[in-house]
Amino acid sequence: MTADSAAGQLPSTDLLVLITGLTQSWVLAPRDLLTAVDCTDPYRPERLAEHRAVIVEAARRLCAPAPKDAVGSA
Repeated sequence: MTADSAAGQLPSTDLLVLITGLTQSWVLAPRDLLTAVDCTDPYRPERLAEHRAVIVEAARRLCAPAPKDAVGSA
């Protein structure tokens, strides 16, 4: 058990890999998937800004401390 997992946190290396995957998700996703909802250009500046905000929020949540009741419950 690592110090990270003992404290209820994701191991640092795993966290870095997850965030790197999130940042690459847009360019690796099939274009048809990116346009499925609104049929607009997924690379227009407004859509990229929306996607960036989602990635930032996802990274924030991954890095947030685990709730006290979740520590050790896995």
